[in-house]
Amino acid sequence: MPFDGVQSPCSYLEKFDQVIDLIENPKKWGKHTYINRSGQYCLIGALNAVGVGKLFEPIILKTIDEMTDREFCSLESFNDHPETLHRDVVAVLCGTRGRMPPENSRTLR
Repeated sequence: MPFDGVQSPCSYLEKFDQVIDLIENPKKWGKHTYINRSGQYCLIGALNAVGVGKLFEPIILKTIDEMTDREFCSLESFNDHPETLHRDVVAVLCGTRGRMPPENSRTLR
């Protein structure tokens, strides 16, 4: 599992929820930059802001592949794709959140 052996006071589900909180409002999500002058985050920008940049990328990419008919090599290419809408990003995050194992002793930094 990608979260085995990682210790911290903040759980990985809590961290993931923080990512969702940053961009679930359409006015807080953007494309083509990690965070813009208006405070809008792209998907990677939100992950980086919470401090879990690359940690969730594999499971999010797998969810993207399963939820869309397109395959993406990076989260940036999904987020910035002309056909990707805010609702697509939120649906992928919620789908990813649902795939995560229940909380136990595994946590993130």
